[in-house]
Amino acid sequence: MSPDDYYAKLARLDDFELPKQPFSKTVDLTDLRTAQLKAIDWLIQGLLPRGYVTLLGGHGGSGKSLLALTWAAHIAHGCGWAGLEVTKGRVLFASLEDGSELVRYRLGKIVQAFNFELGGNLDAFDGTDEGHTLAHPRLQGGVRSVCKTQAMDRLLELSAGYDLVVIDNASDAYAGNENDRSEVRAFLKGMLGDMAARNNQAVLLLAHIDKQAARGGAAGNNYSGSTAWHNSSRSRLALVPSDDGAELHQEKLNLGARLDAPIELSWSADGLLKPLSSDRVGHAARLERQIREDATRLLGLIGIAIDSDEKVTAAKAGPHTTYKQLSSYSEFPKMFEGRKGKDRFFQALKQLKREKRISEFQQRDSNRNSKTYFKVADAGSSTDEDAAFGDEKSSQTYVGNIPPIPPARTYARAGERVGKGGDGAYVEPTNLGSDCPACANEGCKHCC
Repeated sequence: MSPDDYYAKLARLDDFELPKQPFSKTVDLTDLRTAQLKAIDWLIQGLLPRGYVTLLGGHGGSGKSLLALTWAAHIAHGCGWAGLEVTKGRVLFASLEDGSELVRYRLGKIVQAFNFELGGNLDAFDGTDEGHTLAHPRLQGGVRSVCKTQAMDRLLELSAGYDLVVIDNASDAYAGNENDRSEVRAFLKGMLGDMAARNNQAVLLLAHIDKQAARGGAAGNNYSGSTAWHNSSRSRLALVPSDDGAELHQEKLNLGARLDAPIELSWSADGLLKPLSSDRVGHAARLERQIREDATRLLGLIGIAIDSDEKVTAAKAGPHTTYKQLSSYSEFPKMFEGRKGKDRFFQALKQLKREKRISEFQQRDSNRNSKTYFKVADAGSSTDEDAAFGDEKSSQTYVGNIPPIPPARTYARAGERVGKGGDGAYVEPTNLGSDCPACANEGCKHCC
């Protein structure tokens, strides 16, 4: 039967199955206290769970196909990746975008670079010919939906016995409306999700990242089309370009704890994407140390601004933000420049606030509008203005561009309630002479 005849047959009303009765399947809740609960089974720890669909997004040419092949080879050989545990298993790689020669070339480079023995655990299929779309649109009674194709039925037949099925990629596999929630859900959950659950296998679907979302720096919502692409998957990854190569971000995981930080990848001399560190614990420690060091440098820059009698704005948006103000200084560290540097800047700023080394205060401008600024914590002043600027310059030398904590103010302003003696009593200053009752010390700085 030709593809045209097949789709024409699908379009006839009597070829469709009626939906099952809603809520016909109950959840077994007996013996929960004593039941042996099945834990999530991973092919790559924390990244590829069995029984579910995982999305891997990235721009065209970003390396997502190469990364997926690298994972496939690691699973086929049974070798850990980026310090994560890998379970050895059988892999089916369905290439709907790249032809046989390119898939063979890439796998050859991976096998030679890692000295792998695949042992017959990896099979690749060239699906670049016409008629390999897995989900096709249909129109029934004026209602648009998607249905399985012969290619999807064939994939269901082939996939039995494999631990991982990789589909490269969504734009070739899915011919429905990417902005229609019901169609996307039917493809991801009704077709691929059902296949993953039926075979207890991981399904990895490669997809293109939305261009508009990517301009925002991979903010966790990176797939083109309906939000159903995000919501219908339990596991979602994004391969985002970086200054040094790429970063693998885990944008969603409903099955356990997400990775504590992106996995940094670099392009090797042999043209492969490899993790910068295979020691996840060591990498996390280095990242934490970098954030602390960045925070110290940023605190020094804030100190320079305060020493210049400038108010350091805490604004996060608008024409005058913290980043824009401090980046105008010649002392602005180069590691804070660029998109990745800007991320480091705000990580450092967040660290300073978390450690309470800086805090925010509000002050009205000349138009009586309330503005928020940063001050160095424990500046020894009872008012926000003093903390930000000080009544007079400290004669101490700055160390590492970080302003020292000035001595506590020993005088009072007119109208300020101050303590006198050790009895805890408070008095109100009444005159400005040397015998000011607010202070028994001669030469009181307040008395001027």
